[in-house]
Amino acid sequence: DRQLIGLLAVNVDGHLLGTVADVVHLPGHDLLAVHSEARGEVLVPFVHEIVTEVDVLDGRVIIDPPGGLFDDVE
Repeated sequence: DRQLIGLLAVNVDGHLLGTVADVVHLPGHDLLAVHSEARGEVLVPFVHEIVTEVDVLDGRVIIDPPGGLFDDVE
């Protein structure tokens, strides 16, 4: 969790979505709590279909969000 908190969250086009603020552990799958200036906290399912890449060295996670999750940010 410590390595993920603080990473920039960007979409597949490189637009900034926010910053990873926390990792929420649930029985089914984990969620990334992404702080977005436009929407506040957005909970993103931490599954490969949505979080397509985690690059700790580059300081970012790449998110391919489903419709509606970050629509007003993109």
